Amino acid sequence: MLLIPHPFYVVFSEVAYAQSDQRVAFSVKLFTADLERALRETYQAPVLNISGMNEHENTDPLIQKYLERNFQLRIHNEAIPLRYLGKEANADATWIFIFFPVEEEPQSANISFTAFFELFAGQRNLIQLKTDEVTTSICVPYAPSVSVAFRW
Repeated sequence: MLLIPHPFYVVFSEVAYAQSDQRVAFSVKLFTADLERALRETYQAPVLNISGMNEHENTDPLIQKYLERNFQLRIHNEAIPLRYLGKEANADATWIFIFFPVEEEPQSANISFTAFFELFAGQRNLIQLKTDEVTTSICVPYAPSVSVAFRW
């Protein structure tokens, strides 16, 4: 039997409410090559060399700008500003750490997570919501503008 590789396009994120810091925190795992491509194509950026020894000085500001464009959290229909904490990158994958400041644990929220939708028609973004009681996962399918609702 002949197996033909089939590319898959997925971004994984974990979300949890951090009561001690009063924020909704996200850890987002992306393929480094896809992140570099998205930043270069979206912002006509030079080679950024993400995770390399000579990473471009504008890499983090471009990542933050890209996330602000492609990752939104709304609570009570109000957009919450994204805060970029940083990243851990290697040649294969990049973990990005962001948070949204909130005054109290939200009962529900809408999340729009469209990273790489401009690159791949088959892109899927997975969000895993963790609470004290349960872990819920949802797949954000490719669509021009889509948001998913979560209940804490």
